[in-house]
Amino acid sequence: MVVPFAWFSLTEELPEGFREVAISRDGRGNYYASFSYRQPEEAKREGDVMAFDLGIKTLATGATEGGRTYHIGGFKGSRWYNNQLDRLRSKRSTCKKKYRHYLHLSKVCKHVSQKKCNKQRDSLHKASYLICPDAHL
Repeated sequence: MVVPFAWFSLTEELPEGFREVAISRDGRGNYYASFSYRQPEEAKREGDVMAFDLGIKTLATGATEGGRTYHIGGFKGSRWYNNQLDRLRSKRSTCKKKYRHYLHLSKVCKHVSQKKCNKQRDSLHKASYLICPDAHL
């Protein structure tokens, strides 16, 4: 197995005492570094408790101590985007690599998958705002 070698520079300072680094790349070719580190545990806060169960078909289902329940549906358009991506990949598979039509279909495929990712991210952001509106100041 050949591991690629790359130079990079960070735009922010390293967190103190980080344990692991994960390098990831998005659809546009941008690289991101994710650092994991331990934080000291805070004292337990008094107040109401809210519990959420993250799911596959529904984004989250939760309940509070007071008996109030929450049901938050997730992103609904993934089937349409998956069909579009399947259709584009099928067309692209009939083309020769590096030809104009193949490159065009690759660009369109990348654009559609990026739109799908943006819609999913927006849906998650809106759901997190529904769960905890005071945290988004």
